[in-house]
Amino acid sequence: MRASHVRQTFASMCVLFLVIPLLSVVSANGSGLLLDTTTLVVVGNLEEGAGDVNISIDVKSHDVASVGAINMTLIEGESTIIVSDNVSLNLTSDEITTIQFNISQLAIGQYTLNLQLFGEVGTPFANHTGLISQFVKRLAPANAQVSDTSQWQIIPVNPTSGEASGNSSFRDGDIGWAEVPVSNSGEVDFNGSIGFAIDDEVYLFQNLTIPPQSSTSVNFSIPQIFESNLTSLKVNLSGQVTTHEMSVGPPPLPRLEIIANVDNSTPQLGQQVIWTVNLSNSGELSWIGELQCTFSNSVVFEESFYVNQGEGQSRQ
Repeated sequence: MRASHVRQTFASMCVLFLVIPLLSVVSANGSGLLLDTTTLVVVGNLEEGAGDVNISIDVKSHDVASVGAINMTLIEGESTIIVSDNVSLNLTSDEITTIQFNISQLAIGQYTLNLQLFGEVGTPFANHTGLISQFVKRLAPANAQVSDTSQWQIIPVNPTSGEASGNSSFRDGDIGWAEVPVSNSGEVDFNGSIGFAIDDEVYLFQNLTIPPQSSTSVNFSIPQIFESNLTSLKVNLSGQVTTHEMSVGPPPLPRLEIIANVDNSTPQLGQQVIWTVNLSNSGELSWIGELQCTFSNSVVFEESFYVNQGEGQSRQ
């Protein structure tokens, strides 16, 4: 009796284990309308500028004839509906139909695309579902801009040493270079050209690529320029010209100032008169020269001087 009971129990368990997978397979068949996610095509997504977006997807009625509808919405931000459309469905068992939605001239931006079935909707399985939600985006075109001239780095260079001169501005005879920041606020690469000119000289162009939403600095050599009231540095970015005006000063020079004082401005005959001569150099280079004093066509004092920048000397 016990052996018989064990055999019956084992047989029941076998039936149970066989039935459970069978029920799972039946449930996976869908039994109604479902979207095939592998067939979704969005033409115009991630393309540049405002433009058309075309959507297509297959709907299948699994196992049974089904009646319902498919709703398409395009949402901006959290809840603003930009486009909404519905297509009615009346499919025979296992019939497949391709549904299309066309959106004209969608503006630049990012949106949420929702495709949802209503009516006799089946049970989702594998790549078949009753609702699809994904982002759709139209990209901002490339937008390259040269920075404001206040952000340019313009470096004077001593042509003899080839090193930065240290001058606060360009001086007569300097060469140099300019670093010009250029940015691209668009969402696609900028591919164009950039050129540089001084006054009316011919532009020297080079190709330029800037990744989306980034910036770079472009370096230009400045040939030797000479003293002038106004010199124009011009940057041409694919036909857009930005101009920076600057003055080119004289070469660095000493600036010697001489002040002479006398101890007796109304001397009497036979009295001694002492003159004190003060020299100061407020220029940018040391002064090297000779000081000579004459009285009644006779030289009474003569001496060579070397006055450093920012220093002064005195003689009597």
